[in-house]
Amino acid sequence: PDLNVTKIDRSLAEGKTTYTAHIINRGPAFDGSTVYYWFVNYISQVRGILPGLNTGEEKTVSYSGYDIPGEARYSEPEDRYVASRHQTSLPGLIQFQADADSQLKEDSEKNNLLSIDSHDAKIQSLH
Repeated sequence: PDLNVTKIDRSLAEGKTTYTAHIINRGPAFDGSTVYYWFVNYISQVRGILPGLNTGEEKTVSYSGYDIPGEARYSEPEDRYVASRHQTSLPGLIQFQADADSQLKEDSEKNNLLSIDSHDAKIQSLH
């Protein structure tokens, strides 16, 4: 397996900001489930479990807000993990890390972490 965090999008809906990480398995084999983390300004906010991905399969993991700890939950049928938070303002640095505990034997560990400046993130308005 080779998990690759390809991008983080920012969307606005009903006054709430949500960050969505896109993760794809670019390796030649199925991978098992693994731990992920969302970080805000280098501080861990959410820890969750990413289910195993087939070769070429992509999943998204979403995170809303940042200042109050909460639980990640899996919601079907969207195939998205959502962590809800009360949000008062935008943080500076948003990071998503797949296979955070290095549980999977991957082709490369260098593409498991992606960082964005929240103010520069692409904004999508969801209605």
